[in-house]
Amino acid sequence: YEEIDMTGNFWGYDKTREMTEKGVSSNLSFIHDYYDDFNKTKVVYSDYRNEPILGVGYLGDAYYPVVAESSTVYQVGDTGPAGGKVFYDKGFYSEGWRYLEAAPADLDGGKIFGYYKATANSYTQRSGTSYLIGTGRTNTRMLVDTMGDLAYSSHELDDGTREADYAAKLCQDLSVNGFDDWFLPSRDELLLMYNNLKRNGLGDFDDIVPYWTSTENESYHGNAAMCVWFYDGLDGSMSRYSTYKVRPVRAF
Repeated sequence: YEEIDMTGNFWGYDKTREMTEKGVSSNLSFIHDYYDDFNKTKVVYSDYRNEPILGVGYLGDAYYPVVAESSTVYQVGDTGPAGGKVFYDKGFYSEGWRYLEAAPADLDGGKIFGYYKATANSYTQRSGTSYLIGTGRTNTRMLVDTMGDLAYSSHELDDGTREADYAAKLCQDLSVNGFDDWFLPSRDELLLMYNNLKRNGLGDFDDIVPYWTSTENESYHGNAAMCVWFYDGLDGSMSRYSTYKVRPVRAF
């Protein structure tokens, strides 16, 4: 548990957007100690980890970097700055982005989603990811902050095997055509990719093997995550050790 001091008009939009619109709201277990003056309100933050995530009250520029607004107007289906296809336009700039662009190609081969466990003999735990549009970048950062450079490749209690090549970390470390701000898309972002690109014959996607999202399943005790099949656009939950396709995304 971590107590966050909410003083200083923390309830203003500039401070609360990271915990509500960007997928961290699921990690707010309850509001603790109401006061007449909201500037004295405190929130107790908790999730399934044994230790707190630093800086959770304000994720800041590391999660939502401010970038220059593009003078070019893009349409869905256009080639984006990194050479991939633009698959979403929210119509205005906020939190440093307006468009979502899919990478020009999948990562090579299949990748695991990966597990987090405090020790080799403990149960798997979740990071608190979201399924919403606009949360993929936050999800990816949270997964990498949680699992680190090496993720567990199995949920078994007595398994100590770690595997570096997990989907979120590979996306975060990716550089394509000079751009290194890639992330693993959330479930709703990946569904947009299917509807706006794949169904229009764009993006060269795989029709057989599903694609990982950055959205953990809140059931199954942290052992499953969401994926999307691109032959029909259906989503589902699969074990995090499965090796599926990965198509990185960037926001600009």
